[in-house]
Amino acid sequence: MPFSLVLVATLSVAPAELKTAEALMTKYKYAEAQAALKKARAAKGLDRASLLRILELQGIAAGQQRQAGPAKDAFTELLVLDPSHKLGEDFAPRVSTPYLEAASSVAESGALEIKQLQPTAKDGRVVALNVEVPKDPLKQARTLVLHVLISGSWQLRNAPLEGGKASTAVDGTEVQWWAELFGDNEAQLVVLGSESAPLVATPPAPMVSATPPPPPSPVVDPVIGKSSSSGGGVRTASYFVVGGAAVAAGVGAYFGIKSSSALASINGATRDADGRITGITEREAQTRGVQAAADGTVANVLFVSAGALAAAGVVMFIVGGPETSTKVSLAPSPGGVLVSGSFP
Repeated sequence: MPFSLVLVATLSVAPAELKTAEALMTKYKYAEAQAALKKARAAKGLDRASLLRILELQGIAAGQQRQAGPAKDAFTELLVLDPSHKLGEDFAPRVSTPYLEAASSVAESGALEIKQLQPTAKDGRVVALNVEVPKDPLKQARTLVLHVLISGSWQLRNAPLEGGKASTAVDGTEVQWWAELFGDNEAQLVVLGSESAPLVATPPAPMVSATPPPPPSPVVDPVIGKSSSSGGGVRTASYFVVGGAAVAAGVGAYFGIKSSSALASINGATRDADGRITGITEREAQTRGVQAAADGTVANVLFVSAGALAAAGVVMFIVGGPETSTKVSLAPSPGGVLVSGSFP
């Protein structure tokens, strides 16, 4: 629910009762120190540093008197406001144990904090500041105050908390601000930013697509050639292509013969009355069969490649002819290469 705003100036110095309690603690008068700390805590408009010091001393004074419950309560409130707070010295277990128990509890429940959210923007200007109090485990928050720099001076804005969130309207391309969260007796609990180090809100950067548009599909023109009177380099290159086809065919023939020989050795092996191979071992027959299949595959690939190279060589020879303009295209086909177009 929203809270009404009561603006007070936080104390610039620690209350007198806090100084009295600190003096009593040095004299080990823990009971008297507790009474002074209770009065100091009731002071209106405590600043955050004074509040944290009071809670720390309350925990120590209670622990020194073996009041484990009150000690843990004071340390829990201290660590909810300042999770990284450490005791100034080493203490006996009657103090350190409730402190450690409080630290474990706060680690599970979370701490009180103010978080800045993305500001609201319109037409390139910040039109609202947004903040959040994500956790309030001890239900301490009472009033959230935003300080906004407008025309060179700080203006205070009450920002009612609804569902842990609050906002205030502004207008500018760059807005400086900071925030305070107050609790009971208008004690300063948590601060986000400060007057000397304010936060700066600017409009969010425009969204830029992370994925660039795909490049246009390349256009493949047909092979167009025009030779010179001497035939040019295209016709010369065709000889090398045809030669490559011949080499591929020769190597393919070698693997084909090798595959056929392996199969013949299996088919011609001695067999018994039941048709089982007895001339060679079963394992050797299996090995030869696998090798024959592999060699046959290589031979087929080389024969197809030879055919494709031969077709390409013929086209290059025709295109590179003297005083001839041709328009020929090549396309892959299941059996090799498809040649189409006009020839002289």
